[in-house]
Amino acid sequence: MSQKLSANATPGGDLFASPGDPYFFLHHAQIDRTWWIWQNQDLKTRQNAMTGATSLFNPPGSPNATLDDLLDLGVLAPKIPMRDAMSTLSDQFCYTYV
Repeated sequence: MSQKLSANATPGGDLFASPGDPYFFLHHAQIDRTWWIWQNQDLKTRQNAMTGATSLFNPPGSPNATLDDLLDLGVLAPKIPMRDAMSTLSDQFCYTYV
Protein backbone atom coordinates (compact mmCIF):
# COMPACT_ATOMS: atom_id res chain seq x y z
CA MET A 1 0.00 0.00 0.00
CA SER A 2 1.40 3.41 -0.92
CA GLN A 3 1.73 6.23 1.59
CA LYS A 4 -0.70 8.29 -0.47
CA LEU A 5 -3.34 5.58 -0.21
CA SER A 6 -2.75 5.00 3.49
CA ALA A 7 -2.88 8.74 4.19
CA ASN A 8 -6.06 9.41 2.24
CA ALA A 9 -8.10 6.24 2.43
CA THR A 10 -8.13 2.74 3.72
CA PRO A 11 -8.67 -0.15 1.35
CA GLY A 12 -12.43 -0.36 0.93
CA GLY A 13 -12.81 3.00 2.68
CA ASP A 14 -14.15 6.28 1.38
CA LEU A 15 -11.49 8.33 -0.45
CA PHE A 16 -13.70 11.42 -0.28
CA ALA A 17 -14.15 11.26 3.51
CA SER A 18 -10.39 11.55 4.13
CA PRO A 19 -10.44 15.37 4.62
CA GLY A 20 -12.21 14.64 7.91
CA ASP A 21 -8.98 13.10 9.22
CA PRO A 22 -6.57 15.62 10.84
CA TYR A 23 -3.61 13.66 9.40
CA PHE A 24 -4.91 14.55 5.93
CA PHE A 25 -4.16 18.24 6.54
CA LEU A 26 -0.68 17.61 7.94
CA HIS A 27 0.17 15.34 5.02
CA HIS A 28 -1.07 17.74 2.35
CA ALA A 29 0.50 20.78 4.02
CA GLN A 30 3.86 18.99 3.79
CA ILE A 31 3.24 18.19 0.11
CA ASP A 32 2.48 21.87 -0.51
CA ARG A 33 5.61 22.96 1.38
CA THR A 34 7.78 20.50 -0.55
CA TRP A 35 6.34 21.79 -3.84
CA TRP A 36 7.01 25.39 -2.74
CA ILE A 37 10.66 24.57 -1.90
CA TRP A 38 11.11 22.83 -5.26
CA GLN A 39 9.54 25.75 -7.14
CA ASN A 40 11.74 28.32 -5.41
CA GLN A 41 14.95 26.53 -6.35
CA ASP A 42 14.35 27.75 -9.94
CA LEU A 43 11.25 29.94 -9.81
CA LYS A 44 11.53 31.28 -13.37
CA THR A 45 11.38 27.74 -14.80
CA ARG A 46 9.26 25.98 -12.18
CA GLN A 47 6.60 28.56 -11.29
CA ASN A 48 4.15 27.16 -13.84
CA ALA A 49 5.56 23.64 -14.25
CA MET A 50 2.86 21.00 -14.27
CA THR A 51 2.22 17.58 -15.72
CA GLY A 52 -0.41 14.92 -15.43
CA ALA A 53 -3.96 14.20 -16.49
CA THR A 54 -7.24 15.89 -15.64
CA SER A 55 -8.99 12.83 -14.23
CA LEU A 56 -8.84 10.89 -10.98
CA PHE A 57 -6.48 7.88 -11.14
CA ASN A 58 -5.36 8.89 -14.68
CA PRO A 59 -7.08 6.17 -16.76
CA PRO A 60 -5.69 5.59 -20.29
CA GLY A 61 -6.82 8.29 -22.68
CA SER A 62 -7.19 10.98 -20.03
CA PRO A 63 -6.39 14.42 -21.43
CA ASN A 64 -3.26 16.14 -20.15
CA ALA A 65 -3.86 19.04 -17.80
CA THR A 66 -2.98 22.57 -18.88
CA LEU A 67 -2.63 25.87 -17.06
CA ASP A 68 -5.95 26.91 -18.63
CA ASP A 69 -7.92 24.03 -17.09
CA LEU A 70 -10.26 25.10 -14.31
CA LEU A 71 -9.68 24.14 -10.70
CA ASP A 72 -13.15 23.32 -9.38
CA LEU A 73 -13.60 23.07 -5.60
CA GLY A 74 -17.38 22.91 -5.82
CA VAL A 75 -19.18 25.02 -3.23
CA LEU A 76 -15.93 25.89 -1.41
CA ALA A 77 -14.64 28.45 -3.91
CA PRO A 78 -15.23 29.81 -7.41
CA LYS A 79 -13.54 28.02 -10.29
CA ILE A 80 -10.12 29.42 -11.21
CA PRO A 81 -7.62 28.56 -13.96
CA MET A 82 -4.77 26.35 -12.78
CA ARG A 83 -2.29 29.13 -13.66
CA ASP A 84 -3.84 31.22 -10.86
CA ALA A 85 -3.12 28.46 -8.34
CA MET A 86 0.57 27.96 -9.12
CA SER A 87 1.95 30.51 -6.65
CA THR A 88 1.48 30.75 -2.91
CA LEU A 89 1.92 34.52 -3.30
CA SER A 90 -0.89 34.96 -5.82
CA ASP A 91 -4.07 36.87 -5.03
CA GLN A 92 -5.78 33.51 -4.53
CA PHE A 93 -3.59 32.42 -1.60
CA CYS A 94 -1.07 35.04 -0.39
CA TYR A 95 1.09 32.96 1.98
CA THR A 96 4.69 31.84 2.26
CA TYR A 97 6.74 29.38 4.29
CA VAL A 98 9.58 30.35 6.62
